[in-house]
Amino acid sequence: MLYCEHGNLQGYGRIGAVVVRHSDLADEPECTHFIKLVRVFGDSIEKWSVKREEGEDHHAEPTRAKWMVCRNDFNNPNCMSSRFAHVDDEDSTMIRFRKAGYYLLLGRVAGTLKKNCKYEDAAIKLELRTNGGTPVHISHNLVSYPGNSYYGPEYCVPYEKRRVDYGHINDVIYAESESFLQISGFGGACIAQHGTVPDPFDKIPTQSLSATRLAPSVRVDRYQVLFEPGSVMFERALGSDERTEQESLFNVVSEGSILEAYTDCQCIVVGSLSHKIGSIATLKLSGNPIIHSQLCKDTGYGSHNISTVIQIEEEECLEITSNFDDDGLSHSGMVGCLAFVVLA
Repeated sequence: MLYCEHGNLQGYGRIGAVVVRHSDLADEPECTHFIKLVRVFGDSIEKWSVKREEGEDHHAEPTRAKWMVCRNDFNNPNCMSSRFAHVDDEDSTMIRFRKAGYYLLLGRVAGTLKKNCKYEDAAIKLELRTNGGTPVHISHNLVSYPGNSYYGPEYCVPYEKRRVDYGHINDVIYAESESFLQISGFGGACIAQHGTVPDPFDKIPTQSLSATRLAPSVRVDRYQVLFEPGSVMFERALGSDERTEQESLFNVVSEGSILEAYTDCQCIVVGSLSHKIGSIATLKLSGNPIIHSQLCKDTGYGSHNISTVIQIEEEECLEITSNFDDDGLSHSGMVGCLAFVVLA
């Protein structure tokens, strides 16, 4: 698994054998970008791209992303029957999970607004549903466009001035057997054509999604991120498998605003945060910034991307800060998630 990060390598020497290789640029003291190659243990890795079809009804409500298998090294044509996740044979808007388990989801989608559409709190959402259609996991704000009732007319930019905004899918989900995942646009939002297949890569980021089925022995943990003016809070939300009584990695302290580690561990940290937390969001380990994300304040209605590998020791603390005090984009409510996959 490749991680492209910002900053220098100060503080990352503790990761040890988890990181296979750093790029040579990481040795430069002024380095602002570096790459990590990380070993991930899973039963299966699948990847899909958002496809474009002629004659699609972009005025439908909701609009849904359609998927096709991505051409990559993960797809072995001789092992098609062993796949744990696949595009539904009859409905290409569904990614269906054959076997129950925890899945690490990594990807991105692009959203925009429909033309000549009166919208109110338009958004691109990820939904995981049981085979019967019951929702069990929803990420509400991959991309969101607030209407007049949300912030006021000054933040409701006309369609003509809207740009395409990318939303990140960084999460760990528990999928039941034959459950399915869909990404949909509601309230006037739709999936943009930017970065859809068969467009070449060129300079446009491709819309895609990968799912890694984690081995049953892998320890995971997950927290919803809640925002209120003046504070960011965590609430444990492991998923449909909570009844298995998995031990948490963290103690939620300081009235829910800090995660304090119970034990030493090396782990992948993934998450995405809505612009509602503010245009700037920072993940800190014991007060030191390790991830810093900034959205364009005027048109940035996508999501903040959290994706890194850390070594955390007992009683060390994680927290998220934002520029909510001076940012008119911020708004109370659930703004995203933070998930952990323990490597050692």
